[in-house]
Amino acid sequence: MPEAFRSGRRRGRSEFLGWRDVPTRNDSLGQTAIASEPVVKQIFIGRSSKLQDDMAFERKLYVIRKQAEAKIRYSSGRRYSFYICSLSHRTLTYRGVLISNQVPDYSGFA
Repeated sequence: MPEAFRSGRRRGRSEFLGWRDVPTRNDSLGQTAIASEPVVKQIFIGRSSKLQDDMAFERKLYVIRKQAEAKIRYSSGRRYSFYICSLSHRTLTYRGVLISNQVPDYSGFA
């Protein structure tokens, strides 16, 4: 999966710096939610010095996201269940089916 994000690096633009597994606590979830719980990762992409303003960087991240989604989803001729809910330098987004009182426990922000 990281290769899908490294293509911009080869073109001399924004740089793929790495990613991490986001720690989650699913002990407050039911069995159905646990059975379909996604893997949550956070990616880090460095801003190219060629991008002069924040909106240019946001646009670049959008393009990177769309290209990576297509490359991963249709790699090896198979369709993978893959989704990036956000790739923004300003906003951290989690998309899931939780009720509001479960979010702090699940995300570790309690």
